[in-house]
Amino acid sequence: MSRNSVKTPDGAEVKNPAIVRFIFNDPRMAIFWTVIRVLAGLKFLQIAVPKLSNPGWMEGGAIVRGFWSAQVNVPEAGPPPIVYGWYRDFIQGLLDSGAYEWMAPMIAIAEVTIGVFLVLGVFVGFTALAAAFLQWMYIMAGSAGNSGLLFPAMMGLIAAWKIAGIYGLDYFLMRRLSGLWSPSAPNPNEIMLQSQTNP
Repeated sequence: MSRNSVKTPDGAEVKNPAIVRFIFNDPRMAIFWTVIRVLAGLKFLQIAVPKLSNPGWMEGGAIVRGFWSAQVNVPEAGPPPIVYGWYRDFIQGLLDSGAYEWMAPMIAIAEVTIGVFLVLGVFVGFTALAAAFLQWMYIMAGSAGNSGLLFPAMMGLIAAWKIAGIYGLDYFLMRRLSGLWSPSAPNPNEIMLQSQTNP
């Protein structure tokens, strides 16, 4: 039995329900995802742009060092900020190695880039994936903050990547680049020739 796709008992390929296809694939929903995309991008810019002129982010990473130091502390009573011990050890390792010095400016620049790309509609699926990863890191470190809204928004944009950038630069970029992973459209002349030679 082939496992290339999930089959129904009678052998038909299982497809997404119509409502799922409508929400995440139908061009009529592109306006909705454009609004989500642009609002999320503006939020990223609002959060990140001030970091570019903040020495605590751009010169030595003191803000990230202070945040990590507070989050790895395990209180005598009550739950620790970081629930998972393995992730606490990971953050402690970053602290001990001084990774905040280069990670702080990298995070700030990445957040600004994500904001710009979301507003302009550039590689929305990949951009939302990077944004979701950043938000996941904040959540794992025990700080929900804006992640409570941004993380689910990014997950939605990942699922709706084909239509979320229609009203953006992806309209042009995807036409140029989608051939790298999509099969070529059949040539009408070849189809007509095959139909004539194989009645």
